[in-house]
Amino acid sequence: MSNADALLAEANEERGKKSCCGGNRPHIERSAELYEEAAKSFKISGRHKEAGCAWKEYALALAVLEESKLDQFEGWASAGSSFELVAEAEGWSDSNTVKEMIEMLTQAHLVIDPARKMRTAELLEKLGQVSLKYAPMLAHDHGQKGIQQLEDAVAYYKEAANIRKQEGQNVKLSLIHI
Repeated sequence: MSNADALLAEANEERGKKSCCGGNRPHIERSAELYEEAAKSFKISGRHKEAGCAWKEYALALAVLEESKLDQFEGWASAGSSFELVAEAEGWSDSNTVKEMIEMLTQAHLVIDPARKMRTAELLEKLGQVSLKYAPMLAHDHGQKGIQQLEDAVAYYKEAANIRKQEGQNVKLSLIHI
């Protein structure tokens, strides 16, 4: 039995434990740590399917604990990436692996809350504003750099618009408004 297999077995055992008072939070916390260690160990040894399963259990444990959305995102995204590696190795022939990959990446997308997405959109818009504001100065001081700033500004605004559209906002992007 490899170290990763031992970690996974210990995590599964820990997850099922209950304390004398009926609570199991400390056991779920410990199982999350063990799942994360197992996932990393499986990844290092090239056992991507097992890594994906361990990352999935890690993310599920964090969700039960209502822990950091960012850590949950990392767990789901890592699981999706692991299953993607398996799907690629299998030549995309196993629909179950592809389905797992899609489910994990969907969970990663869902766990990032709308407020965080909207904050990202605001930051991208701010980058766009700053890029536009300083484009003439950079063009004057550095030649072509100003053109790059304009291209970057448009890219920032487009990315912000895409996030807002995904969140159901009606967005109309035109260079006239930029």
